[in-house]
Amino acid sequence: KFEGQVSAGFEEAFDESVLSNLSEKIATASEGVLSDGRHRVVVLPLNNNGEEIQVAVKSFGAQRGWKDRYDRKKGSKAARSFKAAKFLRENEVGTPEPIACFERWEGQKLAESVYISAFVESLTSFKDLLIQIYWKEPDCKNLVSLLTHVAGAIRKMHDAGFWHRDLGNQNMELREPEGTEWGEVQFV
Repeated sequence: KFEGQVSAGFEEAFDESVLSNLSEKIATASEGVLSDGRHRVVVLPLNNNGEEIQVAVKSFGAQRGWKDRYDRKKGSKAARSFKAAKFLRENEVGTPEPIACFERWEGQKLAESVYISAFVESLTSFKDLLIQIYWKEPDCKNLVSLLTHVAGAIRKMHDAGFWHRDLGNQNMELREPEGTEWGEVQFV
């Protein structure tokens, strides 16, 4: 049985019928697959108070026994992701809205852990933007502008007292620009 945390306003979206089918939906999703490695990320619909919204669901892969012992004390990756996203949002640092996290333990073994956030459409990864500049538009002015923009977001995150611990270009996304050259940085 899944146990976890749910953000205010989403409590009714996660009844037993939703949680009992969650693992299967994640495993069998063929559309909306954002990442299909050890940690699978898929976009799924979620009915929240009669409104269907799209959510990003990250299912964390199996881990070794020593990691289970660590997670029993410090919280699973899903629980830590949820806590981190709440902290970032409270400090006005860009990250998709945290919705829920769930974990299922079999004795001392973490069988499953899942983090659910709002799905933000039209994000472009920092990595893809760098590749685009390097290969398609090699322009130092654009590169410096992008790096300065992302550095400002990182500074804001650090000034809030948050240390990411896996901050690479694959964990930074940018929204579509709205009247500025670069969109808001979203940390994942």
